[in-house]
Amino acid sequence: MSEEILLTSKNAGALLGVSEWTVERMAKDGELPFVRLRGSIRLDRRDILDLIDAKKKQAADEVAARIAARRAEAEAVRQEAHGALTQPKPKRGRGRPRKSAVAEATTIASAP
Repeated sequence: MSEEILLTSKNAGALLGVSEWTVERMAKDGELPFVRLRGSIRLDRRDILDLIDAKKKQAADEVAARIAARRAEAEAVRQEAHGALTQPKPKRGRGRPRKSAVAEATTIASAP
């Protein structure tokens, strides 16, 4: 059984899982190289398989980029949380007042 090298848009569509009209639009938009034979579009089977491989790689790269972005975001959140935990807590106004505060209070009270 000989394997066809040039496919009709209908056969290429079946291979890609899309309609023949979608294949023709992809060919006219430059996504798929094609030849015209007596007005009909013919597509090379190898080009169809190369397109499938390229789309798979593109999808894998997009997933990898999303994962890397999420990891970077999680690391930034982790760093921010770690920084908040290691910083000294600000003192609240509890305990004895500082001497300078006591001196200011007596100075203000003794003023005429």
